[in-house]
Amino acid sequence: MILNAIGLVCTIWFGDDERGKATAIASLATPLGTLLSLMFTGVLTSGMTSEFSSVEQGVKNVLFVQGLIIFSTVLPFMFLIKEEPEYPPSEAALVEPSTESMGK
Repeated sequence: MILNAIGLVCTIWFGDDERGKATAIASLATPLGTLLSLMFTGVLTSGMTSEFSSVEQGVKNVLFVQGLIIFSTVLPFMFLIKEEPEYPPSEAALVEPSTESMGK
């Protein structure tokens, strides 16, 4: 369901000539975000020693900083982003998505 969300959002928000680029950029955002997160975790934990208390505090710091970044990124979207544009960009955006299962 999550993987299909990118295509659905791009269909609703972008015209026929823009949809491929938008889908490619949105699809690349997930692995690039994961890569940046892993690199950022390495930077935050680089000064830790092998003592348990140091590792425990380092993990807490990483989770706190990443949670703060996620929260500050998602919060504006909750209030600023609309579910669909005022005027559909293409005929595909006018079609209601099917909720029917493919196995039936």
